Amino acid sequence: MADIEVLPEFHAVCPAPFGWVAVAVEEDAVREIRILGQPPERTGIPEPLAETVCRKLQEWFAGGDWPQGIPVNPEGTAYQKKVWQALLRIPSGETLTYGELARQLSSGSRAIGGACRRNPV
Repeated sequence: MADIEVLPEFHAVCPAPFGWVAVAVEEDAVREIRILGQPPERTGIPEPLAETVCRKLQEWFAGGDWPQGIPVNPEGTAYQKKVWQALLRIPSGETLTYGELARQLSSGSRAIGGACRRNPV
């Protein structure tokens, strides 16, 4: 039997150069952004914040600036959230290796990689 993936309720879905982007919000913050191969069959009730995020992402895909000031509150462990907050502090256009981020956070690079892999935003 094939695995069944349960998708959270998305509040906006928009086309992207690589497929579709679905946005879920909760309490005035983005909970999840997911890349999809095709649009989901159903979505939740449209939310203004989710629609704004889709619009900003589409502007970025078209060559605009990286969206700034979008409130995010993804679900995760305290450690994952610590790593995700550190990712938000990386300036646009710059890169940081897992090892460099691990040194900044006094952690291991594999743990950093695991947290990055689980980042829903």
